Amino acid sequence: MFTTWKLGTIGVVLATGIFSAQAPDRLGTEGEWFVECVVDRLANKRDCEVAVEVKSTDPTFHMGFIYRVGSGMFLAVSLPAPSRVVARVDGGEAYELGMCTGQACLLRGRVASQLRDRMHRGEVLRLEYRGSDRVSGVAEVSLSGFNKMHLEALDRLSH
Repeated sequence: MFTTWKLGTIGVVLATGIFSAQAPDRLGTEGEWFVECVVDRLANKRDCEVAVEVKSTDPTFHMGFIYRVGSGMFLAVSLPAPSRVVARVDGGEAYELGMCTGQACLLRGRVASQLRDRMHRGEVLRLEYRGSDRVSGVAEVSLSGFNKMHLEALDRLSH
Protein backbone atom coordinates (compact mmCIF):
# COMPACT_ATOMS: atom_id res chain seq x y z
CA MET A 1 0.00 0.00 0.00
CA PHE A 2 2.51 2.66 1.14
CA THR A 3 6.22 2.45 0.54
CA THR A 4 9.00 4.90 1.23
CA TRP A 5 11.21 6.37 -1.44
CA LYS A 6 14.81 7.02 -0.62
CA LEU A 7 16.56 8.65 -3.59
CA GLY A 8 15.33 10.96 -6.31
CA THR A 9 11.69 11.11 -5.30
CA ILE A 10 9.18 13.72 -6.17
CA GLY A 11 8.78 15.31 -2.73
CA VAL A 12 12.42 16.19 -2.31
CA VAL A 13 12.73 17.22 -5.94
CA LEU A 14 9.83 19.62 -5.51
CA ALA A 15 11.08 21.01 -2.19
CA THR A 16 14.59 21.42 -3.54
CA GLY A 17 13.28 23.17 -6.64
CA ILE A 18 11.22 25.55 -4.54
CA PHE A 19 13.81 26.36 -1.90
CA SER A 20 17.27 25.71 -3.28
CA ALA A 21 19.52 26.58 -6.16
CA GLN A 22 21.76 23.56 -5.63
CA ALA A 23 21.34 19.82 -5.22
CA PRO A 24 20.72 18.63 -1.67
CA ASP A 25 23.39 16.94 0.39
CA ARG A 26 21.89 13.73 1.80
CA LEU A 27 23.56 13.26 5.17
CA GLY A 28 21.95 10.24 6.71
CA THR A 29 18.93 8.02 7.07
CA GLU A 30 17.30 6.34 10.05
CA GLY A 31 14.22 4.19 9.60
CA GLU A 32 12.10 5.95 7.01
CA TRP A 33 13.50 9.40 7.91
CA PHE A 34 16.43 11.15 6.28
CA VAL A 35 18.31 14.45 6.53
CA GLU A 36 19.28 16.70 3.65
CA CYS A 37 20.89 20.11 3.83
CA VAL A 38 20.44 22.80 1.18
CA VAL A 39 21.22 26.46 0.69
CA ASP A 40 18.11 28.65 0.63
CA ARG A 41 18.67 30.76 -2.46
CA LEU A 42 16.40 33.55 -1.23
CA ALA A 43 18.12 34.02 2.12
CA ASN A 44 21.51 32.70 0.95
CA LYS A 45 21.51 30.61 4.12
CA ARG A 46 21.99 26.91 4.79
CA ASP A 47 19.07 24.91 6.17
CA CYS A 48 18.58 21.22 6.85
CA GLU A 49 15.47 19.14 6.39
CA VAL A 50 14.28 16.05 8.22
CA ALA A 51 11.94 14.29 5.83
CA VAL A 52 10.02 11.19 4.94
CA GLU A 53 8.52 10.28 1.60
CA VAL A 54 5.41 8.22 0.92
CA LYS A 55 3.91 6.78 -2.24
CA SER A 56 0.43 5.44 -2.61
CA THR A 57 -0.82 3.46 -5.56
CA ASP A 58 -4.45 3.28 -4.42
CA PRO A 59 -5.25 6.14 -4.60
CA THR A 60 -2.24 7.37 -6.54
CA PHE A 61 -0.25 10.18 -4.94
CA HIS A 62 3.34 10.94 -3.95
CA MET A 63 4.11 13.08 -0.92
CA GLY A 64 7.14 14.34 0.93
CA PHE A 65 6.62 15.43 4.55
CA ILE A 66 9.45 17.75 5.52
CA TYR A 67 10.53 19.58 8.67
CA ARG A 68 12.84 22.52 7.85
CA VAL A 69 14.96 22.75 10.99
CA GLY A 70 16.35 26.28 10.60
CA SER A 71 12.99 27.86 9.89
CA GLY A 72 10.94 25.57 12.16
CA MET A 73 8.43 24.91 9.39
CA PHE A 74 6.68 21.78 8.12
CA LEU A 75 6.02 21.32 4.41
CA ALA A 76 3.94 18.70 2.67
CA VAL A 77 4.77 18.56 -1.02
CA SER A 78 2.98 16.27 -3.40
CA LEU A 79 1.74 15.35 -6.81
CA PRO A 80 -1.09 15.86 -7.42
CA ALA A 81 -0.92 19.22 -5.67
CA PRO A 82 -2.25 19.08 -2.11
CA SER A 83 -5.34 21.02 -1.11
CA ARG A 84 -5.30 19.78 2.50
CA VAL A 85 -2.88 17.80 4.66
CA VAL A 86 -3.52 16.86 8.29
CA ALA A 87 -0.85 15.34 10.56
CA ARG A 88 -1.60 13.41 13.76
CA VAL A 89 0.79 11.72 16.16
CA ASP A 90 -0.47 8.50 17.78
CA GLY A 91 -4.09 9.38 17.01
CA GLY A 92 -3.91 12.65 18.94
CA GLU A 93 -4.60 16.24 18.02
CA ALA A 94 -4.98 17.13 14.34
CA TYR A 95 -2.49 19.61 12.88
CA GLU A 96 -3.70 20.98 9.57
CA LEU A 97 -1.07 22.22 7.18
CA GLY A 98 -2.72 25.27 5.65
CA MET A 99 -1.46 27.85 3.23
CA CYS A 100 -1.55 25.36 0.35
CA THR A 101 -0.08 26.95 -2.76
CA GLY A 102 1.32 25.24 -5.80
CA GLN A 103 2.71 21.86 -4.80
CA ALA A 104 3.08 22.51 -1.04
CA CYS A 105 1.15 23.08 2.19
CA LEU A 106 2.82 24.76 5.19
CA LEU A 107 2.68 24.71 8.98
CA ARG A 108 4.85 27.10 10.95
CA GLY A 109 5.13 29.02 14.20
CA ARG A 110 4.01 27.81 17.62
CA VAL A 111 1.75 25.12 16.16
CA ALA A 112 4.64 23.65 14.15
CA SER A 113 6.73 23.53 17.33
CA GLN A 114 3.92 21.64 19.08
CA LEU A 115 3.74 19.08 16.26
CA ARG A 116 7.53 18.64 16.29
CA ASP A 117 7.48 18.07 20.07
CA ARG A 118 4.73 15.45 19.72
CA MET A 119 6.71 13.75 16.97
CA HIS A 120 9.71 13.50 19.32
CA ARG A 121 7.56 11.66 21.89
CA GLY A 122 5.34 9.69 19.51
CA GLU A 123 5.47 6.40 17.66
CA VAL A 124 3.31 6.83 14.54
CA LEU A 125 2.72 9.83 12.29
CA ARG A 126 -0.57 9.68 10.39
CA LEU A 127 -0.78 11.90 7.29
CA GLU A 128 -4.22 12.54 5.82
CA TYR A 129 -3.95 13.85 2.28
CA ARG A 130 -6.44 15.48 -0.07
CA GLY A 131 -5.27 16.54 -3.50
CA SER A 132 -6.48 19.36 -5.70
CA ASP A 133 -7.89 16.66 -7.99
CA ARG A 134 -10.08 15.39 -5.09
CA VAL A 135 -7.92 12.28 -4.58
CA SER A 136 -7.54 11.55 -0.88
CA GLY A 137 -5.66 9.01 1.17
CA VAL A 138 -3.97 8.23 4.46
CA ALA A 139 -0.38 7.19 5.19
CA GLU A 140 1.05 6.05 8.50
CA VAL A 141 4.77 6.45 9.05
CA SER A 142 6.86 5.20 11.94
CA LEU A 143 8.49 8.01 13.92
CA SER A 144 11.41 5.72 14.71
CA GLY A 145 14.43 7.64 13.50
CA PHE A 146 12.88 11.10 13.57
CA ASN A 147 14.64 12.08 16.82
CA LYS A 148 18.03 10.88 15.62
CA MET A 149 17.70 12.63 12.27
CA HIS A 150 16.53 15.87 13.94
CA LEU A 151 19.65 15.81 16.15
CA GLU A 152 21.79 15.12 13.06
CA ALA A 153 20.25 18.13 11.28
CA LEU A 154 20.83 20.38 14.32
CA ASP A 155 24.44 19.22 14.46
CA ARG A 156 24.97 19.95 10.74
CA LEU A 157 23.53 23.45 11.15
CA SER A 158 25.85 24.23 14.06
CA HIS A 159 28.96 23.56 11.92
